[in-house]
Amino acid sequence: MTLFGAPLSTLVPAGAAAAAALVGLYLLRPSRKRVEVPYALLWGLVAKEAQATATSRRLRRWESLLLQLVIAALLLIALSDPRTGTHARPRHVILVDVSASMQATDSGEPRINRARHAAERIVDGLDTDEEAILVAFDTRPRPLTPLSHDDAVLRAAVQRLAPTDVGTDLAAALRFAADAVRGASTSRITIVGDGAYDSVGIALPGSELRFVSVAGSAMVPDPPSDNVAVTGFSVRRYTADPSAYEILVEVRSYADQPRRAHLTITQEGEAVDASELELPARGRIQRRLTDLSGEGRRLEAILASDGKDALAVDDRAYAVIPERPRTRVLLVGDGNLYTEGALLLDRAVDLERRRPAQYDATKLASYEAVVFEGFVPPEPPTCPALYLGCEGEHCPFRSKGSMTAPIVTETEREHPVLRFIALKDLNVSRSAIFTIESGDVALASSLGRPLLVAGTRGGVRRIALGFSPSGSDLPLRVAFPVLLVNSLEWLVNRTGSQVDGIRTGHPARLATRGPEVAVRGPHDLTQTLPARDGYVELLAERAGFIELQAGEARSLVAANLVDPRESSIAPRPFTINGQAPPGPSPLARLRPRASPWRWLAALALLLVLLEWWTYHRRHTV
Repeated sequence: MTLFGAPLSTLVPAGAAAAAALVGLYLLRPSRKRVEVPYALLWGLVAKEAQATATSRRLRRWESLLLQLVIAALLLIALSDPRTGTHARPRHVILVDVSASMQATDSGEPRINRARHAAERIVDGLDTDEEAILVAFDTRPRPLTPLSHDDAVLRAAVQRLAPTDVGTDLAAALRFAADAVRGASTSRITIVGDGAYDSVGIALPGSELRFVSVAGSAMVPDPPSDNVAVTGFSVRRYTADPSAYEILVEVRSYADQPRRAHLTITQEGEAVDASELELPARGRIQRRLTDLSGEGRRLEAILASDGKDALAVDDRAYAVIPERPRTRVLLVGDGNLYTEGALLLDRAVDLERRRPAQYDATKLASYEAVVFEGFVPPEPPTCPALYLGCEGEHCPFRSKGSMTAPIVTETEREHPVLRFIALKDLNVSRSAIFTIESGDVALASSLGRPLLVAGTRGGVRRIALGFSPSGSDLPLRVAFPVLLVNSLEWLVNRTGSQVDGIRTGHPARLATRGPEVAVRGPHDLTQTLPARDGYVELLAERAGFIELQAGEARSLVAANLVDPRESSIAPRPFTINGQAPPGPSPLARLRPRASPWRWLAALALLLVLLEWWTYHRRHTV
């Protein structure tokens, strides 16, 4: 017999104190009622005789004292929670899968409901001296209880089981279970899940391993695996046209027959594209949607199939259109309206203008790029620069003369500066000819003589055009604003950004400001996270849009499941350390869990009733 509720060092003094208190109360003389009598001397003799025999008469009624002592002893022993066996209790780790696939309704009800029923049956079948811990797992294990033998605690935790929008990592859950049972004389590990797992190589020496399936078992025979899912969703803006963007979306079918599906793309709740998809059996389709535009940053892909779809959480995906960073640009020239107008077409450019006489090289720290038109400063700027009409000794690219009416014959079409640009029919009155040095690129040439070059000087990027735009028909062409936008993008190394968002269940490190960040996620989930070194660690368990606020700064991020393995909800054979886990024990072997303290408390109550009955029968006082 082992006492788990309290040690003997506590029980023995408590029992002695209770026994002493009961004996003292039993011997305590009751207060007498004052009564007036006609002859005091006569009653005085009677009182003396009663005093002489009071103690002995109270001790003669020992049955009442014995009953009270037995009741007190039973209550103390019940509080100590006696158990048969040794002090090292057997341990049982109950791993319950709460990943996204547990939301599947392939058999009429969510798999998580069947997982709760299975976990309750396991709790009911625990041995008398066995303690258990309930652990929910998806990509990480989360214990919902401590190691406990209290059935009420375990059952309450079972009712709190809820699925997440996260993938599965069975290996992490088994590693946690191995740590939880380490040092136990005997241990059991039971996995409750849908069996949509990959094989893992985790050794569990000395532990009895069981797997309770809530899909594809005798309880739910051969559930269908029909499911269609959005398994990829990303968006990026065009660098040449920041008002437009393009989307890449991937849709998969896990059905054994071809399926039809309807895909809708919404921006801030308004549909911007809708299409019908013919999905091959167990195949996928990728769609690239181009030249989309509109106000707002929230994008959502919504998938609806023509047949049964067992899992709804993967029918939606979310994306955030990236914000374009603002670029401060200084234009130094005599005021060419064509150049100013072309630069102002780029909404991401904050343009400031200066005359050559107003140029101050010491005040360039606040600019990310500078454009010189018809002016070359004597000292090279410290920031990236574009020279329109670069001639003279101060030009960063050495020239070897000039030529009249050059014809562009060669272009470096793969270079980012010349993307979407054609210059071969350009009319130019006169242009300088540059000398190419190591690391320079001749972007446009006339019979091998460079007219437009790009390179690095002093670790800073430079672009030089050998002629002034006003001395050509370039400002009259669509290529002119595109050339300026491409040049600024290359100079400041600003490329089109593609945002895939974050994956649920996987920690994301996001840049932020301030010591803490207020986070508001799907289902109105709110929390405050501390920031460290300008970053905050975010772990999303629900798919959707997440708003982050640090002081006045606000940002938006999209969290998605987009996990092809998790969307494959059909059970598949898996092994643990090379062996398939056995199924659960037969239900006939499960026996109700009884604790001796309940019987002791019930016996104490029975004795109290017996004492009450004997008191009224005048057998005890």
